[in-house]
Amino acid sequence: MWLYVVIAAGVCGLAVVLAVRRSLLIVTVAGASMEPTYRDGDRLLVSRRRRPVVGAVVVLRQAALAGAAAAAAVHRNPYLVKRLVALPGDAVPDAVLPALDRPAGTEVPEPLEAAAPAPRAAALVPAGSMVVLGDSPHSVDSRAWGLLPLRHVVGVVVADLRTADR
Repeated sequence: MWLYVVIAAGVCGLAVVLAVRRSLLIVTVAGASMEPTYRDGDRLLVSRRRRPVVGAVVVLRQAALAGAAAAAAVHRNPYLVKRLVALPGDAVPDAVLPALDRPAGTEVPEPLEAAAPAPRAAALVPAGSMVVLGDSPHSVDSRAWGLLPLRHVVGVVVADLRTADR
């Protein structure tokens, strides 16, 4: 009888572990693109189930970025941490407009601030797309990449796990 109890407890424990792993992820920040909010090496708890909203810090799959974006975003982990600034139907921020006019894979002008947008009617983020920016003005983000597919979002940051001394 006790053997069945041990097996049942083990199965329940395994089910809990699998459920947590499917809904939560711990990600390490790589680089300075989210400073001052997060620093290189900070650890973040990410919910895979929470719906991304404007203003939230999201985690993206780095491998999902193609061409120049992938070359510009070489980090030591498979994830990028950025702030979501526009969702489908929202206006595209002025700082991102030049990236929409560049053909995919072309060089990004340096510095990013020097790329003034051409006058145009307000552009809206299309269905299935988003705009992300780093908190640092020197971040490589939608100002270089343009619009990104929403499907690249892995999850939303729900907690900062860094130590109290920072």
